[in-house]
Order: sequence, then C-alpha cells, then structure tokens
Amino acid sequence: ALSPLAEAAAKFTALISGAGAHYEESTAFMGMDMKAEYWMKGEKIKKHDKMLDEFILFDGEWFYQWPAGEKAGTRMTPDSPQAASAILMIKNSSLSALASAPYQQQEDAKEGKFDCRVFYMDIEFMGMKGNWLYVDKETGALVKNQYGQGKDGMSVTLTMLDTGGVGDDAFLPP
Repeated sequence: ALSPLAEAAAKFTALISGAGAHYEESTAFMGMDMKAEYWMKGEKIKKHDKMLDEFILFDGEWFYQWPAGEKAGTRMTPDSPQAASAILMIKNSSLSALASAPYQQQEDAKEGKFDCRVFYMDIEFMGMKGNWLYVDKETGALVKNQYGQGKDGMSVTLTMLDTGGVGDDAFLPP
C-alpha cells in the first residue's frame, strides 16, 4: 500500500497527466518574496519566473528560455545540461520527489483556502530545523513546503491553483 504522502503525489501526477494544472507559488526566504507561475500538462512545462521576468518552456520536444515581453530567446534540446537540470528541478519541486522520504503524518490543517494533510520530517537544511509539507487533500498539490520556523525559515506557498484544464496553446514558444 502507498503511504499517504505517496498517495497524494500520485493524485497530483494523475492531474498533471490528464487535464493539467496552472498554479502560482510564492517563496519567502531571507526577506525576499519570489513569485513564479507554472503550467504543466503531461510532459509539457512552462514557468514564468517573475523575479527574473523570464520564461522557460519544455513543449515535449524542445526546451526554450526567453525574457518576458521578447519574441526571441534560446532553444535547446531537452538533454542539454541546462535544459535537463531546469526540467528536473521543476518536476522535483512537486510532491513525487519527496514521497519516498521518511515524513511523519501530523494533524490535518487548513492552509489558506486548502484543506491539507500535514507531514513533518526532522531534518536540518541550511541551518533551518524541520520540514513541514501541507498537501491539498483534494488534488494532492503541495500547498506549502516550510523549512524551519519564523523569519529564519523558508517557505514555498501555493497562492493559486487552477485545475480546470490547460490548453495546448499554453505551451507555444514566443
């Protein structure tokens, strides 16, 4: 049987494989607030890094990177080192990469508008003690990934999630 965390990861993977998802995240770290917007469907990935104001796109065949507002950028094969690491990083920021780690289930909690299962792992990362995962019960989306506590901690928080289906036009290069 799958662990509750692996079950949630499988639910989100099924969502991405089917209708896809469009979501936004905010990362709070060392007084900075970094925002990113994602579109994912099947193997296709698009990310708008709002701090760098650039897009990256993997359309299933090619990897693209370009500044927002521009019509030109870089195109490379997905197995090039830069493309492969960017694709892997986005895929690994989802729950499936964390599902095999020894997280312990905690008491359920509400995070924003999401009803979440909470998981904790006793770990130290860059001096921050403890890692909490808040996972949406309905979709399996990772709503919050929190390292440490308070102003010395780091959190990645889902600020918007649209599971109404992502069109293929979201993955067209500029």
